[in-house]
Amino acid sequence: MLEQLGLRKLAYDWRGEHVNTFDAEIEAMKRHHIELTAWWCPANANDPAAQKILAAIKQGGVHPQLWVPGAGKQALDTPEGPARLEAQAERIRGIAKAAAELGCKVGLYNHREPWFEDQDNQIAIIERLKRDGITNVGIVFNFHHWHGSLDEFPARFKRMQPYLLAVNLNGMPADTTNYTGVNFVGTGQSEKRMMKVVLASGWHGPVGIINEHADMDAADALSRNLDGLARIAADLASEAR
Repeated sequence: MLEQLGLRKLAYDWRGEHVNTFDAEIEAMKRHHIELTAWWCPANANDPAAQKILAAIKQGGVHPQLWVPGAGKQALDTPEGPARLEAQAERIRGIAKAAAELGCKVGLYNHREPWFEDQDNQIAIIERLKRDGITNVGIVFNFHHWHGSLDEFPARFKRMQPYLLAVNLNGMPADTTNYTGVNFVGTGQSEKRMMKVVLASGWHGPVGIINEHADMDAADALSRNLDGLARIAADLASEAR
């Protein structure tokens, strides 16, 4: 399917029933010349699923980014401030060390709880880990998990840019501070403006589209995102002339 759509890179999401097929997935991607760019991963290196992922990466000789989300509501039990920063850095430290041994980077994926979804807090985690000599941690920025104002976005992107590993697109509403859901690229009112900021920044890296529509065939959903992306890209190119 990815070959047919012209997609040559994959960020691999999975569920429990897929753990036993990790090695087969890697082999299938190699056969079809698909780069395993990223892998959704628990932050605790001792988590059984994380152990399976690390083993599959080593066995397969691949080097994906490990995308790590927030810890969820339990993270909010630690008071905000230095204590929470230390707790979050400790949560990431083990997986970052394990990833470094395999030549992989860790991407902080803004998802699951508000404190972790804030890029300034993610930057603070990264800088804290650097003091321990851990330098393979960066940021994955998801349009659909960001709830800031459009006016503030250029400054926000400039701050995160030195740490940025990947960007995932989404159709964004006019009010980017208050919304839910994953929408097709090109169906919103604000993603073009955000994409223009990314383009103007000079940043280069993986840009993703997301299929999170259980009621649709994956190829159809990805195609709609690709069509919307192509329309916006053409508009931006025309405006730049």
